[in-house]
Amino acid sequence: MFRDNEASLLGEVLAKRQANDRAGAVAAAVQLWLAPMERPAEPDGAALETWRAIGQLDAIGEAVSAGLAAIRGKQLVRAHAFIDVIERVEDPEALLGLARLVLDQRWPVHPYLASVFFALVDGKHEDALWDFIKTNRERLRNATPEWVLVGLILTTSRIGKRSDLADWFGGFETRADVPMWIVVAYMASLMQGDHSTKHLVALARASAACVPDESAGFLLALVMLGELLDQRDAEFFAMLRGPRAQLIPALDNERHPLVRYMNAAKHTHAVGADDFFFSMDDLKANVGFGGLTGGLAGLALRTQGERPMNWRVVTLVREPIPYTINAARLFPILDEFEQVERGSKRAVEVYREMMRSKPSDLSSIMPAWRRLEKQKLGWFTRLRLAYF
Repeated sequence: MFRDNEASLLGEVLAKRQANDRAGAVAAAVQLWLAPMERPAEPDGAALETWRAIGQLDAIGEAVSAGLAAIRGKQLVRAHAFIDVIERVEDPEALLGLARLVLDQRWPVHPYLASVFFALVDGKHEDALWDFIKTNRERLRNATPEWVLVGLILTTSRIGKRSDLADWFGGFETRADVPMWIVVAYMASLMQGDHSTKHLVALARASAACVPDESAGFLLALVMLGELLDQRDAEFFAMLRGPRAQLIPALDNERHPLVRYMNAAKHTHAVGADDFFFSMDDLKANVGFGGLTGGLAGLALRTQGERPMNWRVVTLVREPIPYTINAARLFPILDEFEQVERGSKRAVEVYREMMRSKPSDLSSIMPAWRRLEKQKLGWFTRLRLAYF
Protein backbone atom coordinates (compact mmCIF):
# COMPACT_ATOMS: atom_id res chain seq x y z
CA MET A 1 0.00 0.00 0.00
CA PHE A 2 0.99 3.66 -0.14
CA ARG A 3 2.57 5.68 2.66
CA ASP A 4 1.00 8.87 4.00
CA ASN A 5 2.34 11.41 1.50
CA GLU A 6 1.84 9.20 -1.54
CA ALA A 7 -1.54 8.11 -0.26
CA SER A 8 -2.66 11.69 0.22
CA LEU A 9 -1.54 12.67 -3.28
CA LEU A 10 -3.33 9.71 -4.80
CA GLY A 11 -6.34 10.41 -2.60
CA GLU A 12 -6.54 13.92 -4.05
CA VAL A 13 -6.59 12.50 -7.59
CA LEU A 14 -9.32 10.02 -6.70
CA ALA A 15 -11.36 12.69 -4.93
CA LYS A 16 -11.24 14.88 -8.05
CA ARG A 17 -12.30 11.92 -10.15
CA GLN A 18 -15.21 11.30 -7.81
CA ALA A 19 -16.22 14.95 -8.19
CA ASN A 20 -15.85 14.68 -11.98
CA ASP A 21 -13.29 17.51 -11.82
CA ARG A 22 -11.09 16.92 -14.86
CA ALA A 23 -8.81 19.93 -14.43
CA GLY A 24 -8.42 19.28 -10.72
CA ALA A 25 -7.61 15.61 -11.30
CA VAL A 26 -4.95 16.47 -13.88
CA ALA A 27 -3.37 19.06 -11.57
CA ALA A 28 -3.36 16.55 -8.70
CA ALA A 29 -1.87 13.90 -11.00
CA VAL A 30 1.03 16.17 -11.93
CA GLN A 31 1.73 16.78 -8.25
CA LEU A 32 1.95 13.03 -7.69
CA TRP A 33 4.12 12.55 -10.77
CA LEU A 34 6.61 15.11 -9.47
CA ALA A 35 6.82 13.47 -6.05
CA PRO A 36 9.58 10.84 -5.63
CA MET A 37 8.52 7.25 -5.29
CA GLU A 38 8.46 6.08 -1.69
CA ARG A 39 9.20 2.46 -2.62
CA PRO A 40 11.42 2.66 -5.72
CA ALA A 41 12.03 -1.08 -5.81
CA GLU A 42 8.32 -1.85 -6.17
CA PRO A 43 5.90 -1.26 -9.08
CA ASP A 44 4.52 2.27 -9.09
CA GLY A 45 0.97 1.48 -8.07
CA ALA A 46 0.19 5.12 -7.29
CA ALA A 47 1.07 6.28 -10.81
CA LEU A 48 -0.88 3.39 -12.29
CA GLU A 49 -4.00 4.23 -10.25
CA THR A 50 -3.62 7.89 -11.17
CA TRP A 51 -3.48 7.14 -14.89
CA ARG A 52 -6.50 4.88 -14.56
CA ALA A 53 -8.45 7.65 -12.86
CA ILE A 54 -7.46 10.15 -15.56
CA GLY A 55 -8.65 7.70 -18.19
CA GLN A 56 -12.00 7.28 -16.45
CA LEU A 57 -12.45 11.06 -16.70
CA ASP A 58 -11.52 10.96 -20.39
CA ALA A 59 -8.78 13.46 -19.57
CA ILE A 60 -5.79 11.68 -21.12
CA GLY A 61 -5.13 14.50 -23.59
CA GLU A 62 -5.06 17.14 -20.84
CA ALA A 63 -2.84 14.94 -18.69
CA VAL A 64 -0.36 14.40 -21.53
CA SER A 65 -0.17 18.15 -22.14
CA ALA A 66 0.37 18.84 -18.45
CA GLY A 67 2.97 16.09 -18.18
CA LEU A 68 4.85 17.38 -21.21
CA ALA A 69 4.82 20.90 -19.77
CA ALA A 70 6.46 19.60 -16.60
CA ILE A 71 9.02 17.56 -18.54
CA ARG A 72 9.90 20.43 -20.86
CA GLY A 73 10.25 22.57 -17.77
CA LYS A 74 13.07 20.19 -16.86
CA GLN A 75 11.16 18.63 -14.00
CA LEU A 76 11.86 14.94 -13.55
CA VAL A 77 8.56 13.12 -13.32
CA ARG A 78 8.20 9.58 -12.05
CA ALA A 79 9.31 6.96 -14.56
CA HIS A 80 5.90 5.28 -14.87
CA ALA A 81 4.21 8.58 -15.65
CA PHE A 82 6.99 9.62 -18.04
CA ILE A 83 6.46 6.45 -20.08
CA ASP A 84 2.68 6.92 -20.11
CA VAL A 85 3.08 10.47 -21.40
CA ILE A 86 5.80 9.69 -23.96
CA GLU A 87 3.83 6.83 -25.51
CA ARG A 88 1.04 9.26 -26.42
CA VAL A 89 3.31 11.65 -28.30
CA GLU A 90 2.97 10.91 -32.01
CA ASP A 91 5.05 13.73 -33.52
CA PRO A 92 8.58 12.41 -34.20
CA GLU A 93 10.09 15.89 -33.93
CA ALA A 94 8.54 16.29 -30.48
CA LEU A 95 9.95 12.92 -29.44
CA LEU A 96 13.40 13.82 -30.73
CA GLY A 97 13.24 17.07 -28.77
CA LEU A 98 12.44 15.08 -25.65
CA ALA A 99 15.35 12.74 -26.37
CA ARG A 100 17.69 15.74 -26.54
CA LEU A 101 16.26 17.07 -23.29
CA VAL A 102 16.80 13.74 -21.51
CA LEU A 103 20.40 13.65 -22.71
CA ASP A 104 21.04 17.26 -21.72
CA GLN A 105 19.51 16.79 -18.27
CA ARG A 106 21.39 13.52 -17.78
CA TRP A 107 18.26 11.78 -16.59
CA PRO A 108 18.58 7.99 -16.24
CA VAL A 109 18.95 6.43 -19.67
CA HIS A 110 16.72 3.57 -18.60
CA PRO A 111 13.80 4.09 -18.66
CA TYR A 112 13.74 7.78 -19.68
CA LEU A 113 15.76 7.85 -22.91
CA ALA A 114 14.82 4.23 -23.62
CA SER A 115 11.10 5.01 -23.58
CA VAL A 116 11.58 7.83 -26.11
CA PHE A 117 13.66 5.61 -28.41
CA PHE A 118 11.12 2.78 -28.16
CA ALA A 119 8.27 5.19 -28.93
CA LEU A 120 10.08 6.31 -32.08
CA VAL A 121 10.57 2.69 -33.20
CA ASP A 122 6.99 1.69 -32.39
CA GLY A 123 5.77 4.75 -34.28
CA LYS A 124 7.82 3.64 -37.32
CA HIS A 125 10.13 6.66 -37.13
CA GLU A 126 13.31 4.58 -37.33
CA ASP A 127 14.98 6.84 -39.91
CA ALA A 128 14.58 9.88 -37.68
CA LEU A 129 15.93 7.95 -34.71
CA TRP A 130 18.91 6.70 -36.70
CA ASP A 131 19.75 10.28 -37.73
CA PHE A 132 19.53 11.29 -34.06
CA ILE A 133 21.84 8.45 -33.02
CA LYS A 134 24.41 9.33 -35.68
CA THR A 135 24.27 13.02 -34.76
CA ASN A 136 24.79 12.24 -31.07
CA ARG A 137 27.08 9.30 -31.64
CA GLU A 138 29.87 10.32 -29.25
CA ARG A 139 27.48 11.20 -26.43
CA LEU A 140 25.75 7.87 -26.82
CA ARG A 141 28.99 5.85 -26.99
CA ASN A 142 30.76 7.38 -24.02
CA ALA A 143 28.85 5.71 -21.17
CA THR A 144 27.68 2.11 -20.96
CA PRO A 145 23.93 2.76 -20.30
CA GLU A 146 23.59 4.81 -23.50
CA TRP A 147 25.74 2.32 -25.41
CA VAL A 148 23.54 -0.59 -24.29
CA LEU A 149 20.37 1.23 -25.36
CA VAL A 150 21.67 1.97 -28.85
CA GLY A 151 22.94 -1.59 -29.14
CA LEU A 152 19.45 -2.85 -28.32
CA ILE A 153 17.89 -0.54 -30.92
CA LEU A 154 20.34 -1.78 -33.57
CA THR A 155 19.56 -5.42 -32.82
CA THR A 156 15.77 -5.22 -32.40
CA SER A 157 14.77 -2.79 -35.16
CA ARG A 158 15.46 -2.27 -38.84
CA ILE A 159 17.92 0.53 -38.00
CA GLY A 160 21.48 0.15 -39.23
CA LYS A 161 23.41 -2.37 -41.30
CA ARG A 162 25.59 -5.29 -40.23
CA SER A 163 28.61 -3.02 -40.52
CA ASP A 164 26.96 -0.56 -38.10
CA LEU A 165 26.37 -3.42 -35.66
CA ALA A 166 29.98 -4.56 -35.89
CA ASP A 167 31.24 -1.02 -35.39
CA TRP A 168 28.98 -0.35 -32.39
CA PHE A 169 29.83 -3.58 -30.58
CA GLY A 170 33.53 -3.50 -31.38
CA GLY A 171 35.60 -3.55 -28.18
CA PHE A 172 32.62 -4.20 -25.93
CA GLU A 173 34.81 -6.29 -23.64
CA THR A 174 36.76 -3.17 -22.63
CA ARG A 175 33.66 -1.46 -21.26
CA ALA A 176 32.58 -1.64 -17.64
CA ASP A 177 29.22 -3.11 -16.58
CA VAL A 178 28.14 -4.52 -19.95
CA PRO A 179 25.36 -7.10 -19.36
CA MET A 180 25.77 -10.43 -21.09
CA TRP A 181 22.30 -10.25 -22.64
CA ILE A 182 23.19 -7.32 -24.92
CA VAL A 183 26.22 -9.20 -26.29
CA VAL A 184 24.01 -12.24 -26.90
CA ALA A 185 21.55 -9.95 -28.72
CA TYR A 186 24.39 -8.90 -31.01
CA MET A 187 25.40 -12.52 -31.56
CA ALA A 188 21.79 -13.52 -32.25
CA SER A 189 21.61 -10.79 -34.90
CA LEU A 190 24.69 -12.25 -36.58
CA MET A 191 23.18 -15.74 -36.43
CA GLN A 192 20.22 -14.59 -38.54
CA GLY A 193 22.52 -14.22 -41.55
CA ASP A 194 25.79 -15.71 -42.75
CA HIS A 195 28.06 -16.14 -39.76
CA SER A 196 31.14 -17.95 -38.59
CA THR A 197 30.95 -20.22 -35.55
CA LYS A 198 34.54 -19.27 -34.74
CA HIS A 199 33.51 -15.60 -34.68
CA LEU A 200 30.69 -16.41 -32.27
CA VAL A 201 33.15 -18.34 -30.10
CA ALA A 202 35.50 -15.34 -30.04
CA LEU A 203 32.66 -13.06 -28.95
CA ALA A 204 31.61 -15.56 -26.28
CA ARG A 205 35.15 -15.72 -24.92
CA ALA A 206 35.34 -11.93 -24.83
CA SER A 207 32.06 -11.81 -22.86
CA ALA A 208 33.83 -13.25 -19.80
CA ALA A 209 34.33 -9.64 -18.72
CA CYS A 210 30.59 -8.90 -18.84
CA VAL A 211 28.03 -8.86 -16.04
CA PRO A 212 26.48 -12.37 -15.82
CA ASP A 213 22.76 -12.97 -16.30
CA GLU A 214 20.48 -15.69 -17.67
CA SER A 215 22.29 -15.49 -21.03
CA ALA A 216 25.41 -17.07 -19.54
CA GLY A 217 24.41 -20.63 -20.53
CA PHE A 218 24.55 -19.83 -24.26
CA LEU A 219 27.91 -18.10 -23.93
CA LEU A 220 29.33 -20.99 -21.92
CA ALA A 221 28.14 -23.49 -24.55
CA LEU A 222 29.98 -21.54 -27.24
CA VAL A 223 33.17 -21.20 -25.19
CA MET A 224 33.15 -24.96 -24.59
CA LEU A 225 32.44 -25.59 -28.26
CA GLY A 226 35.44 -23.43 -29.07
CA GLU A 227 37.67 -25.73 -27.05
CA LEU A 228 36.52 -28.65 -29.20
CA LEU A 229 37.02 -26.69 -32.42
CA ASP A 230 40.57 -25.85 -31.30
CA GLN A 231 41.12 -29.55 -30.51
CA ARG A 232 41.59 -28.76 -26.84
CA ASP A 233 39.54 -31.73 -25.73
CA ALA A 234 41.09 -31.95 -22.26
CA GLU A 235 40.15 -28.34 -21.55
CA PHE A 236 36.61 -28.98 -22.81
CA PHE A 237 36.08 -31.94 -20.47
CA ALA A 238 37.59 -30.04 -17.55
CA MET A 239 35.07 -27.23 -18.12
CA LEU A 240 32.19 -29.67 -18.55
CA ARG A 241 33.00 -31.41 -15.27
CA GLY A 242 33.64 -28.17 -13.42
CA PRO A 243 31.28 -26.44 -10.99
CA ARG A 244 30.43 -23.60 -13.39
CA ALA A 245 29.07 -25.74 -16.24
CA GLN A 246 25.47 -24.48 -16.09
CA LEU A 247 24.18 -25.07 -19.60
CA ILE A 248 20.77 -23.56 -18.96
CA PRO A 249 19.00 -21.71 -21.82
CA ALA A 250 17.60 -18.24 -21.20
CA LEU A 251 13.84 -18.13 -20.79
CA ASP A 252 11.71 -17.94 -23.93
CA ASN A 253 9.18 -15.53 -22.44
CA GLU A 254 8.73 -12.13 -20.80
CA ARG A 255 11.25 -12.99 -18.08
CA HIS A 256 14.18 -12.95 -20.48
CA PRO A 257 16.61 -10.17 -19.39
CA LEU A 258 16.35 -8.38 -22.75
CA VAL A 259 12.56 -8.40 -22.53
CA ARG A 260 12.60 -7.23 -18.93
CA TYR A 261 14.80 -4.30 -19.96
CA MET A 262 12.42 -3.33 -22.75
CA ASN A 263 9.23 -3.76 -20.74
CA ALA A 264 10.55 -1.57 -17.94
CA ALA A 265 10.42 1.29 -20.48
CA LYS A 266 7.28 0.28 -22.43
CA HIS A 267 3.63 0.04 -21.41
CA THR A 268 1.35 0.19 -24.45
CA HIS A 269 3.44 -2.05 -26.70
CA ALA A 270 5.24 -4.13 -24.09
CA VAL A 271 6.56 -7.51 -25.20
CA GLY A 272 3.95 -9.98 -23.99
CA ALA A 273 2.70 -13.54 -24.16
CA ASP A 274 0.93 -12.93 -27.49
CA ASP A 275 4.27 -12.07 -29.09
CA PHE A 276 5.71 -15.40 -27.95
CA PHE A 277 2.61 -17.39 -28.90
CA PHE A 278 3.69 -18.32 -32.41
CA SER A 279 6.89 -19.72 -33.81
CA MET A 280 8.52 -17.54 -36.44
CA ASP A 281 8.41 -20.44 -38.93
CA ASP A 282 4.63 -20.54 -38.53
CA LEU A 283 4.37 -16.81 -39.03
CA LYS A 284 6.52 -16.80 -42.16
CA ALA A 285 4.69 -19.78 -43.65
CA ASN A 286 1.08 -19.22 -42.70
CA VAL A 287 0.14 -15.62 -42.01
CA GLY A 288 -2.54 -14.68 -44.51
CA PHE A 289 -3.29 -18.31 -45.44
CA GLY A 290 -5.46 -19.31 -42.50
CA GLY A 291 -2.84 -21.67 -41.09
CA LEU A 292 -2.39 -20.17 -37.62
CA THR A 293 -4.42 -21.46 -34.72
CA GLY A 294 -5.13 -20.56 -31.15
CA GLY A 295 -6.90 -17.89 -29.13
CA LEU A 296 -8.02 -14.38 -29.87
CA ALA A 297 -4.46 -13.33 -30.60
CA GLY A 298 -4.21 -16.01 -33.27
CA LEU A 299 -7.54 -14.95 -34.76
CA ALA A 300 -6.44 -11.33 -34.87
CA LEU A 301 -3.16 -12.20 -36.55
CA ARG A 302 -4.86 -14.40 -39.12
CA THR A 303 -7.42 -11.71 -39.87
CA GLN A 304 -4.90 -8.90 -40.23
CA GLY A 305 -2.17 -10.93 -41.90
CA GLU A 306 0.43 -9.40 -39.59
CA ARG A 307 3.33 -10.59 -37.51
CA PRO A 308 3.27 -9.75 -33.81
CA MET A 309 4.45 -6.17 -33.25
CA ASN A 310 7.52 -7.36 -31.34
CA TRP A 311 8.44 -10.21 -33.70
CA ARG A 312 12.02 -8.97 -34.05
CA VAL A 313 12.49 -9.17 -30.30
CA VAL A 314 11.01 -12.67 -30.13
CA THR A 315 13.26 -13.85 -32.97
CA LEU A 316 16.31 -12.40 -31.25
CA VAL A 317 15.46 -14.03 -27.93
CA ARG A 318 14.83 -17.43 -29.53
CA GLU A 319 17.83 -17.58 -31.85
CA PRO A 320 20.44 -18.76 -29.28
CA ILE A 321 18.20 -21.19 -27.41
CA PRO A 322 18.78 -24.29 -29.62
CA TYR A 323 22.55 -23.92 -29.17
CA THR A 324 22.22 -24.14 -25.41
CA ILE A 325 19.63 -26.93 -25.44
CA ASN A 326 21.63 -29.06 -27.86
CA ALA A 327 24.84 -28.50 -25.91
CA ALA A 328 23.13 -29.52 -22.66
CA ARG A 329 21.83 -32.65 -24.41
CA LEU A 330 24.93 -33.72 -26.36
CA PHE A 331 27.89 -32.64 -24.22
CA PRO A 332 27.15 -35.21 -21.45
CA ILE A 333 27.13 -37.99 -24.05
CA LEU A 334 30.55 -36.83 -25.24
CA ASP A 335 31.66 -36.82 -21.63
CA GLU A 336 30.53 -40.39 -20.99
CA PHE A 337 32.04 -41.62 -24.25
CA GLU A 338 35.39 -40.11 -23.30
CA GLN A 339 35.38 -42.08 -20.04
CA VAL A 340 34.30 -45.55 -21.26
CA GLU A 341 36.79 -48.35 -21.82
CA ARG A 342 37.96 -48.75 -25.41
CA GLY A 343 36.09 -51.48 -27.28
CA SER A 344 33.71 -52.16 -24.39
CA LYS A 345 30.03 -52.96 -24.71
CA ARG A 346 29.26 -49.63 -23.04
CA ALA A 347 31.31 -47.80 -25.66
CA VAL A 348 29.06 -49.26 -28.37
CA GLU A 349 25.94 -48.34 -26.37
CA VAL A 350 27.07 -44.73 -25.91
CA TYR A 351 27.92 -44.51 -29.60
CA ARG A 352 24.40 -45.62 -30.50
CA GLU A 353 22.94 -43.20 -27.97
CA MET A 354 24.76 -40.34 -29.66
CA MET A 355 23.53 -41.40 -33.10
CA ARG A 356 19.94 -41.46 -31.80
CA SER A 357 20.47 -38.01 -30.30
CA LYS A 358 21.13 -36.36 -33.68
CA PRO A 359 24.59 -34.83 -33.19
CA SER A 360 24.07 -32.98 -36.47
CA ASP A 361 21.85 -30.60 -34.47
CA LEU A 362 25.14 -29.18 -33.17
CA SER A 363 27.31 -29.96 -36.18
CA SER A 364 30.39 -28.25 -34.79
CA ILE A 365 30.93 -31.11 -32.34
CA MET A 366 31.31 -33.69 -35.11
CA PRO A 367 35.12 -33.38 -35.53
CA ALA A 368 35.55 -33.98 -31.79
CA TRP A 369 33.12 -36.90 -31.92
CA ARG A 370 35.08 -38.49 -34.78
CA ARG A 371 38.29 -38.14 -32.76
CA LEU A 372 36.67 -39.92 -29.84
CA GLU A 373 35.30 -42.66 -32.11
CA LYS A 374 38.83 -43.56 -33.19
CA GLN A 375 39.99 -43.61 -29.58
CA LYS A 376 37.15 -45.75 -28.22
CA LEU A 377 36.19 -48.06 -31.09
CA GLY A 378 38.28 -50.23 -33.40
CA TRP A 379 38.01 -49.67 -37.14
CA PHE A 380 36.00 -52.87 -37.72
CA THR A 381 33.50 -51.93 -34.99
CA ARG A 382 33.14 -48.47 -36.50
CA LEU A 383 32.55 -49.97 -39.92
CA ARG A 384 29.95 -52.38 -38.55
CA LEU A 385 28.13 -49.62 -36.64
CA ALA A 386 28.11 -47.41 -39.71
CA TYR A 387 26.18 -50.03 -41.73
CA PHE A 388 24.14 -51.95 -39.16
